[in-house]
Amino acid sequence: ELGKIVALRFMEWVDSNPEGIIALPTGRTPEYFIKTLEIYRNGWNDKKIRDEIKLLGFKANKFPDFSGLKFVMLDEFFPMLPTHRNSFCKYIKNFYAEPLGIKTENILTFDLLEEGILDKNDFAILSKYKAIDLTLLKRSPKSKEETELKNFLNKAQKYCDDYEKKIAELGGIGFFLGGIGPDGHIAFNQQGCDHSCPTRLVNFNYPSAAAAAGDLGGIEIARGKAAMTIGLKTITANPNATIIIMASGEGKANVVRAALEDKTDFERPASCLH
Repeated sequence: ELGKIVALRFMEWVDSNPEGIIALPTGRTPEYFIKTLEIYRNGWNDKKIRDEIKLLGFKANKFPDFSGLKFVMLDEFFPMLPTHRNSFCKYIKNFYAEPLGIKTENILTFDLLEEGILDKNDFAILSKYKAIDLTLLKRSPKSKEETELKNFLNKAQKYCDDYEKKIAELGGIGFFLGGIGPDGHIAFNQQGCDHSCPTRLVNFNYPSAAAAAGDLGGIEIARGKAAMTIGLKTITANPNATIIIMASGEGKANVVRAALEDKTDFERPASCLH
């Protein structure tokens, strides 16, 4: 039922904002949301489905047109080729662009390969590093290897800076849907991060690495990886945005309670949504 409720709310928003700016999540969190949208879109002429949609309160006479939407990608592992089976870039194309009719040219993506920021050889070199040391963004390198890595990191962070500017130029995210991590993180804005943080490169803390271990080949590998992520500032910049966080199960109960009921605190990233 949660998937249906959120899907209907999204449909309502798109119906009112057919050229709006959206940011939708990857992974297990949105599975039922995406499936519900597909069922409603493909079965719009089925009376049973139309009756269900009407009963749930959707009043429009046609299924919303997603082709005019601008899509903002939330995050991506770094380094990871966009063709990798666990790449979020690949997920966006397979589960949003193609099934829902969102134009690929309207997707603001973290695909550094397609954008010409890094090439396949660069990714091959990066894959040899056991750890992505982001302290190099603020300090001088101490070896040839660190100089090489710093060059890659500067290129990726510059792309993140430009990404932030592009979202601002679009007017900010109008509809944001996300999950919540075991430490209260939204996208990869982890426990302890400033609520005014923009799009940037981040290293993983232990809860995030544990959650990503299945995608990255184990906790040992995940601990050394990084990610590009939109910031809490990016998510909340538009004062008129509709922001929905989805969670289910006992495992998320306390982190949801803390985000809602405890004070606004850097230790609870989701509390920025107060």
